[in-house]
Amino acid sequence: MIKVIVLFFISSFSISYTQYSVDTLHSPIRVGTMANFGFNFHSADFGSLPGIPNCCPKFSSGFGTSISYITQIQYRVNLDWTIGLRAGLFEQPAILKTTQKTITSVSSQLREVEIKYEINANLQTIAAQPFVSYHISDPLQVKAGLWGGILSTKSFTQKEMLVQPETGTFENGKRTRMEQSGTISETSSFLLGSVLGLSYDIPLNSSKTLLLVPEISLQYNFSNFIQNAQWRSTTLWTGISALYNFRSQPYEPPPPVPPPAVVMERVVPEPPKTTIVILDLETVDENGEPKELKTIPITQEVTRIILPLLPYIFFDEGSDKLSRRYNKEITKNTNDVLDKYETILSVIASRMNENPQSTITLKGCENSNENAQFRGSLAKNRAETIRNVLISIYGIDGKRVIIVENSLTSKKSNEQTIEGQEENSRVEIYSAFPLILSPLEKSDTISKSVITGVKIAPNLTSEAENVTWNVKTEANSIPLTTNKGNNKIEPFLVPLTQEIIDKLATANTFKVTVNGEDNFNQQFESVLEVPIEKNFIVRQNETETISTNITKEVYNLLLFDYNSSELTEDQKKPLLIIKKRISPNSVVSIKGYTDKSGSEEVNKTLSLNRAKSVASVLGVSTKAEIIGIGSSELLFPNNLPEGRFYSRTVVVEISIENK
Repeated sequence: MIKVIVLFFISSFSISYTQYSVDTLHSPIRVGTMANFGFNFHSADFGSLPGIPNCCPKFSSGFGTSISYITQIQYRVNLDWTIGLRAGLFEQPAILKTTQKTITSVSSQLREVEIKYEINANLQTIAAQPFVSYHISDPLQVKAGLWGGILSTKSFTQKEMLVQPETGTFENGKRTRMEQSGTISETSSFLLGSVLGLSYDIPLNSSKTLLLVPEISLQYNFSNFIQNAQWRSTTLWTGISALYNFRSQPYEPPPPVPPPAVVMERVVPEPPKTTIVILDLETVDENGEPKELKTIPITQEVTRIILPLLPYIFFDEGSDKLSRRYNKEITKNTNDVLDKYETILSVIASRMNENPQSTITLKGCENSNENAQFRGSLAKNRAETIRNVLISIYGIDGKRVIIVENSLTSKKSNEQTIEGQEENSRVEIYSAFPLILSPLEKSDTISKSVITGVKIAPNLTSEAENVTWNVKTEANSIPLTTNKGNNKIEPFLVPLTQEIIDKLATANTFKVTVNGEDNFNQQFESVLEVPIEKNFIVRQNETETISTNITKEVYNLLLFDYNSSELTEDQKKPLLIIKKRISPNSVVSIKGYTDKSGSEEVNKTLSLNRAKSVASVLGVSTKAEIIGIGSSELLFPNNLPEGRFYSRTVVVEISIENK
C-alpha cells in the first residue's frame, strides 16, 4: 500500500510538471509566520492523574481553547504540489469535568449529594509539522501532514465541588475538597498526530509577493498525554499566515481593464407577493371554548417522601447463603423503594462507620419446618453470614456486631402458608442507636400545566402557485415541535406532553416561528412569543419555604406486623413528628394497605383499621380522608417477603397550597 501511494505522488508530480511547469515570475520558496486559534476536544478514560488522589469515577471528555505560534517555510514543486515545514509552540489545554450522585456526609449528616470533579490542565508542546499541499486551484489548497513534538508545559489544578445540596459542607468545613496543583507526571516522552487542512491565498499587493493565507485545519493526536491512561486531543484550528513570496523577475503591472460592454437591460415583471402572519395563540378553557393564550402557566409540585428501612434480611428455605439481591451498593441512583431496601447492608455499614460508637444486634430466625430439622443451628449460621459480610466487605469491627442465641422471630407470620414460612426465614437487625435503622428520604419534582395544548393558526396569503412552509416551536432555543407542508396552512394543536412541559419549566418564553419560500424564491417569516408564567416552590428545610404553589409530603414510616393494626410506642414517635407538620390549611390523606395474604374483605377491614389507628394518633380523625385500600392495590410486588412487608403500611400525604 505504501509503495502505491509513493508511486502515485511521483507520477502526479511528473505529469503536473510537464504539463504546467513552475511559475517563472516567482521563486518556488515562501517563508513566513502563522498564528492559530484552536478549540480542543479531549477524550479520556481515567479517574485520577498519576500520584494525585481523586475520588472521581472517570473523566471521559473535556475541552479547551488554545493558540499556536508558528514559523514556516514552503517549497512549490509545481503548479499542483507544495511541500513545507512548520515549527513552533502549540497549546492544547483541557478542562475535564464530570459529576457523580452519591451518598456521603454533608455537615455531619448522611445525604444524597451531587459532586462535580474538575481538572484544569495547561499543556504546551514544542512541535514540528511536515506537510504536503495540493492546489485545487491556484489560491485554494488542501493540506495533509504529520505533527510531532514534546510537552514543554504540563501543569494542572484539580478540585471536587459540592453541587447539591446547595447548603452544607464536606468534612473539611468547605464546599470544595481534593484541591491539588502541580506538574503532571508520567507523561508521554513524544507526541505524534496527523493534520488535515484547507487554505486560501489572498495577495496583499499587485506583485503578489506578500500573501495573507487564512486556513482551517483539524489535528488529531495518536499519542496519549499520560503513558498508562487514555487521554488524547483533537483540535480544530482556525488561523492566518503572513507569507513572503520571492520574485524571480521584475514586476510588470497588468494591462488596463477594457471598458464594460453596453448591455440592454431586460425588464422582468415583479413576481406575485407572499405574506405570512401568526394569529394569536389559543387554548381551550374548562368549558371547551377557545381562549386567547397570553401566557403559558407552569407549576411544580415538590414531593418529600420518607420511607421506612425494613430491618430484616431474608434467606431461602433451608439456606444460610446471602441472596445476590443484597449485593447492591448505596451509590445506586434509584428512587425505587425495594431497590433502596436491597442496599440495606451498605446503608447500615456506612452509618456505623460514621458513628463509631454504635453497635448492632443480629438475631437469626428459622421457620417451624427448619427449626424441627436444624434446632437453631441454621438460624445462628444465618446471623454469622450477615456478620461476616459486614466485617469482610464493609470493614466493620466484629466486636460491634453482636449475635443473639435465639432462633425465634419477634413477630411471626402465618406459617400455614408458604409466604409465611418465607417471611420467618430471616435475620433480624436491632440497634440502640436510632440513626442506624432510621428511615430513608427522597424528593421528587413534577412540572404541571393547566393548559393541555396550544392552538396555532398562521394566516398565509400568496399569489404564487406553490409555497412550502415550516412551523417550528421552541422554548429558549430548545426545539419542541416541527410541522411542514405546502400551500395552505390549516390550524393545528401542539399538545403539552410531559416532555414538553419539562422543557418549558426551564425556559422563559414559548416561541413560534413560521417561515418558507414560494416558487419565485421569495422567502417569508413570522415570529410570535408568549412568556412562560412559572410558579415554583422549593423547600430548603423543615421551617422555610421559597416561592408559592403546592408542596406535598408523603410519609411511609410504619410497617405493621402480620395481620395487625396496632401501633407500638416506637411507631407512635415518628407519627408525633408528622403531627407537627400538619397546619390548619393542610389537606391530609391517610391510606391503609395490606399484602396479598387473606381475603379481600378481611384485608379491606384490616387496612382501614390501620389508617384509623394512624389518624387517631395524628389527631385528624374528623378532617382527614381515611381510606382502606386492602389488597386491591398492592404497593409493591408480593413475590418476595420484603415486598409483602412493605405493603403492610399506611401512607400519609400532607398537601399544602401556599398563597
